[in-house]
Amino acid sequence: GSGTITGSVQMDNGSPLSGVSLSDELWGSTVATTTSDSDGDFSQTSLALGRHSVTYSKSGYFGLTSSELLETDGQTLNLETVRMLPDNCTSGTMSGTITNAVTGDNMSGVHQHVITGMNKVYRSDNWRQWSSFGYTDSIGAWSLSKDAGWYTIMSHVSGYYWGYNNVYSCGNQPKQNNSLRKELNEGEMSILLKWPITSPVTGTDLDSHLQIPDNASNKFHVYYSNSKKTFYYATNTNTCGSCSSDQLSDNVSLDKDHNPSSPSATPSYPATPPGDETITISKVRSGTYSFSVHNLTNSDNSSNYKTNLAQSRAKVRVIYCPVGTDCSDQEAVIEKKFHPPNDNGTLWRVFTFSTSGSGSGFTRLRTMSYESQPADVY
Repeated sequence: GSGTITGSVQMDNGSPLSGVSLSDELWGSTVATTTSDSDGDFSQTSLALGRHSVTYSKSGYFGLTSSELLETDGQTLNLETVRMLPDNCTSGTMSGTITNAVTGDNMSGVHQHVITGMNKVYRSDNWRQWSSFGYTDSIGAWSLSKDAGWYTIMSHVSGYYWGYNNVYSCGNQPKQNNSLRKELNEGEMSILLKWPITSPVTGTDLDSHLQIPDNASNKFHVYYSNSKKTFYYATNTNTCGSCSSDQLSDNVSLDKDHNPSSPSATPSYPATPPGDETITISKVRSGTYSFSVHNLTNSDNSSNYKTNLAQSRAKVRVIYCPVGTDCSDQEAVIEKKFHPPNDNGTLWRVFTFSTSGSGSGFTRLRTMSYESQPADVY
């Protein structure tokens, strides 16, 4: 089979970077070369399936390599937008915190490994290239001093899925945070949204929105509103006062919301990045689920902030354990990653999912539009 790889390149301030040379390798051999256009975009078609390693290079910038898997025939693989660091960057100390993706609690004793490059995955053929640099401390914090450049950090602890985080050194870079998801139960799905500290959109607060099928064959909109954060199937509403424990646990819930009470919040500008949010579907049902990301901070002034969502470096990770799957085996569960398109807008339609859909059931939407009211996202 074959597929297409697309992506975008930016300067460190989020502006498009044209004229970047890209070289794509598969199994150690160069299979394609191209150059980013005036919008920083690039695309390459008719690429064989497998794990591709894309190298970015341009005079005046540090080069870097990003690795991703092109796995199904006809697939379009949308790479994470790359920000190239100017070659006057100096070495520094990277630091951050690891938290529980559902509860927000700091996680101590998390084993940390690092490798050069972006989007690297710990595998049997590259494990010697990873370096262990210790464990998170009692408040979930880690730090690492490295030469200027991009790195991938892999975090793991018993009972949780391994987490990967693209981090960089250009002087000292704090708050390069990540969160880990506890192993799922059969039939459960977790949707994780995160975005880093990113210039020029350092004040942006993004929100998760999920439309779900309910018991009345209609749709329910799960988002940060107090009356919409949780949906219980036993009552077909957001409340479940006399429910049993089994009924209480059968829900769709926004477990973690980045808001003014989040750890990074300040009185002058609440809920500044880095941010992360988590939605859990305790039991996936028939019907169509739809997930979107809304730029809440800039929703009232779309004309001035139309590029902020595209430049936010946001990403969505979905973990799904279908019934009959060994949920403790990370290679057995279904994992998907989504990145926003290089387009204007305040509302990113990310994906739809249906158990009756083809393949894994996920359909990538990857469109941008404008929406001012959170309640009107769905």
